[in-house]
Amino acid sequence: MRLSESEYNKLSLKFRRIASRFLETSEQDVSDNLERFLLFIQEEEVIFRFILENRVGDFSSQFIPVVENEGNQKFRLPLSKESEVSYIYQLLEYLSGDNDKYIKVSMRFSDTSDVQEAVKNFNLRIIKPLIDHIIDYLEELKIDMGFDKKYGSQVNFRVKGQVNYADREGTVVAQQNYNDGNVNELIKVMENYFQQLKKEEIPNDKKEETVEFLEAAVEEAQKDKPRKFIVNEAITKVKNMGELAGAGTAIYGLGEQLVQALQGVIV
Repeated sequence: MRLSESEYNKLSLKFRRIASRFLETSEQDVSDNLERFLLFIQEEEVIFRFILENRVGDFSSQFIPVVENEGNQKFRLPLSKESEVSYIYQLLEYLSGDNDKYIKVSMRFSDTSDVQEAVKNFNLRIIKPLIDHIIDYLEELKIDMGFDKKYGSQVNFRVKGQVNYADREGTVVAQQNYNDGNVNELIKVMENYFQQLKKEEIPNDKKEETVEFLEAAVEEAQKDKPRKFIVNEAITKVKNMGELAGAGTAIYGLGEQLVQALQGVIV
């Protein structure tokens, strides 16, 4: 299946958003958010093909002793990528539709009786590797399809109210924004943020993910009624980058300014 760059970016954004919602789910919403996550994968041909290509064996017999028995038995993830992808996906299918079962196995991954903390730890240790594999697959797909130039792009904000993206081949695409004070302020702050982001010793995948969300937020800012959840996702990514860099760093300070500018387009 061939995707346009726009289709790819939308798929990547939607997957990261629904995966984040599942990883950070409350204990009350575990079952619903798991169902949403699985449904999204099954309905997106590109991602579901990855799951099918890595489906090796049937691990269901390994789940029963851990789920049904009392005690402190835990799931042990396989070592190979293919087996790990298959194992975790089959585990999610096995746990789907039963909130109590999910919470029961999650409690094996917590030293306290805090259910919410247990669910969080379980998702990070057992479920997140599957999400990471899918994100890696999408990044590799981006390279294979020639969409890997975005982060290496020169981003110019030379004309007020207009954003110019110049890629490595020098092609310039101009994107006209509304002549709105908040949007213009967002553009100016984002220019400084992107320039500093290139200098930071932070993994490129984290930088690229942040850039993707910020570009989506800029696109929303141009609309009469920006969708708040997209802008809020960008704000979360900027805050996460600041935490990675640490308080007092240049990117942390610029991030605080950028968060204020982003908030200004959705008030």
